Amino acid sequence: MSLVRRGAAAILLVALAGQASAALMTDEVENFENVPIKMVGGKALSSADVRDAIVAAATSRQWKIDYVRAGVLIGRLNVGGKHLAEVSIIYTPQSYSVVYRDSINLGYRASDATIHSNYNRWVRKFVDAIDRTLAKPPRVPPPAPPAAPLRLN
Repeated sequence: MSLVRRGAAAILLVALAGQASAALMTDEVENFENVPIKMVGGKALSSADVRDAIVAAATSRQWKIDYVRAGVLIGRLNVGGKHLAEVSIIYTPQSYSVVYRDSINLGYRASDATIHSNYNRWVRKFVDAIDRTLAKPPRVPPPAPPAAPLRLN
């Protein structure tokens, strides 16, 4: 086999291996819909408590949150300035959903709803952080100190 043919064959093998490895790194998009919210300390959370827990969880995982309206948020994760994952977050006091919205450089294919497996890993960790945050009692501000007694002199 000539040197040119060997080189062409090597390039073809590398290209096929790259496609195969890229195909192995794609998964069906995972959406988390109507995830139930449990009562904390026997008390239901308010919509504001749920929103605050989602924002706190997002911040802990480096997600940025945009407020759309009551019950609706958009979460964005920028990874290394190269990859962007965007999710819609719908919430009520009883449940929340985290659903694929858009992405950049994650190989999303609408035809079969597949995406790079890192997307699902990032979203799963975000949802786990939301669940952990929701399981904690909401922060109650400390009571105001008592007023100083009046002195009558």
